Amino acid sequence: AEALSTAAVASEEQWEGVLVQVTGDVSTESLGYGEWGVDDTSGECVVDDRGYDAIATGNVTAGSTWQVTGPLDYAYGAFKIQPRSEADALLYGCTNSSAANYNDGAGIDDGSCEFSGETCGVFFSEYAEGSSNNKYLELYNPTASTVFLSQYIMGNCSNGCDTPDDPFVSNQFDYFTFNFPFDAEIAPGGTYIVAHPSSAQEILDLADITYSYLSNGDDAYGLFELAGADTMLVDLIGLIGPDPGSGWEVAGQANATQNNTLVRNEFVFAGNGGDWEMSAGTNELDSEWTVLDQDDFSDLGMHTFSGSCAASTAGCTDPFAINYDENATSDDGSCVYISNYTIQEIQSGGLSGQMQTSGIVTAVYPPTGGLAGQASYVIQDGTGAYSAIWVVGTGVAVGDELSILGNVSEVYGLRQIQAATPEILSSGNTLPAEEVLATAAINDEQWECVLISMTGECANADAGYGEWHLNDGSGIGVIDDIGYDA
Repeated sequence: AEALSTAAVASEEQWEGVLVQVTGDVSTESLGYGEWGVDDTSGECVVDDRGYDAIATGNVTAGSTWQVTGPLDYAYGAFKIQPRSEADALLYGCTNSSAANYNDGAGIDDGSCEFSGETCGVFFSEYAEGSSNNKYLELYNPTASTVFLSQYIMGNCSNGCDTPDDPFVSNQFDYFTFNFPFDAEIAPGGTYIVAHPSSAQEILDLADITYSYLSNGDDAYGLFELAGADTMLVDLIGLIGPDPGSGWEVAGQANATQNNTLVRNEFVFAGNGGDWEMSAGTNELDSEWTVLDQDDFSDLGMHTFSGSCAASTAGCTDPFAINYDENATSDDGSCVYISNYTIQEIQSGGLSGQMQTSGIVTAVYPPTGGLAGQASYVIQDGTGAYSAIWVVGTGVAVGDELSILGNVSEVYGLRQIQAATPEILSSGNTLPAEEVLATAAINDEQWECVLISMTGECANADAGYGEWHLNDGSGIGVIDDIGYDA
């Protein structure tokens, strides 16, 4: 069909007999003889009822918006569109039957749907601190839209929080060493499980990711959402404060966060926003949690939810955004875009956050305690100062050229890319030439992660923790053993 203005349909003989289409508001509900008027502000055109009588539906009301298609007729001194069937006269409106303003006569959704119910969000649905290393955290998505976990991080405190009085809640946590992979997501009504890598096989079979530093009962965990420059606490297990001893009370049961499994109750529809005391409650009736016996994993990988959420068809509709939602019918302004930086820009500028970079893998290392029990590698872009960065992750080899998406942060003084999603562009590449430095010069931050070489006399053969020292007269240079124990 030829998409035309209403004025063109009303006045231009060249379109007589042609299949045309207009979109506009009802300007006249009845012109007589089954005819009605539509105007897109350019001028009114006439719609007739020879093939289909839209007026009979009762939906042709002044101001309502329609898309009308049909051959252009001419009779009694006027051009008229003749819809052939119901499919040729489509009313704009809410087409979602679960919406409060659902219009069963609408044929095109205009994004106006309004939904009743709670504003739901992702939350901790289950927590286990079992025997041995049978530990996990389960997240649940009660909404009707996919949750993109690249927009979330988890923080934790070990045996109490060191800075609970900091004015910024994100600074009240001791560690932010856990990040979700960039491609991690939770489908509507789905779960996502973070388990200890040495958990029982029945846990690992359901786990989406493993992480070594999970709670011993007295370690608080927070789920945060990254919203622009803000880091918002969504849900919390445990109190932000001093070490509770063995664990926290839940539903009136002492030390329930130790040697137990906790399952969120079915009517909880969102996280507690940091209000752990409310969430834990004082008895079984006012607590958000049910306390199960140790090593009871019967509910893992599923969650019973009986709440009522306000459904939404809005989301990010830009396919170039990392949180593009193919099911969204209207854009809610939530699209997130990732900036591309060189390693030099990241390191010299002290940048943090979600970003993309590239480089050649110069080293691959096994899991180490300094990186929360995770494997890692180093990438470098060219040579010189600030040209390399540490990456937490696996699946690459020395000589691979990578493009990486990840969360950049500084942990224990080492700037690193966490939750990395690498794309291997090529393999077997020549490594950058190592920088030849004096032993004392390696302590300059500009050489952090850069492939270097130094020569000197052994000044300390056993400095502890697998480290030893060289000195060429300029000062001490430290060698570690995470890749090779000399």
